[in-house]
Amino acid sequence: MAQEKIFGGALYGYQKSQVDEYIKKMNDEMTKKDKELADLKQVVLEVQNSYNLLKKETGNMDSERQKIAKALLKAEEKADEVIKNVHAQAEQEKRVLEETLEKERERIVDMKTIVKSLKSEVVSMLQHFEGSISAIEGKIEES
Repeated sequence: MAQEKIFGGALYGYQKSQVDEYIKKMNDEMTKKDKELADLKQVVLEVQNSYNLLKKETGNMDSERQKIAKALLKAEEKADEVIKNVHAQAEQEKRVLEETLEKERERIVDMKTIVKSLKSEVVSMLQHFEGSISAIEGKIEES
């Protein structure tokens, strides 16, 4: 744009028509460049606004991502704690059931011993009654 323009000579300086034409051409070119500059400024402004919006959204997404990560970590810790408690409770219940089972086995052994003893007593009583009945029958037959 900054070309040196040489104007033709005239009687009293430069030719007015050439100078006017050059000024008009430069004015048109300046208007065109001003419009291009304004358009570029508008594009820069739009790009800057888009950049700011994306930066804000990215910041929000990072914040949300951190919140989600913290929530997931808390949930995982809570799940681990629940699992640990469930395992501890299951172990405790298993011990209680094993103790109860052992007591019931001992009770069954004791009951078998009692039943065996009662059976012996009943057999002994039956034998005694049988002997008594035989003796009574013998006396009845003798009479």
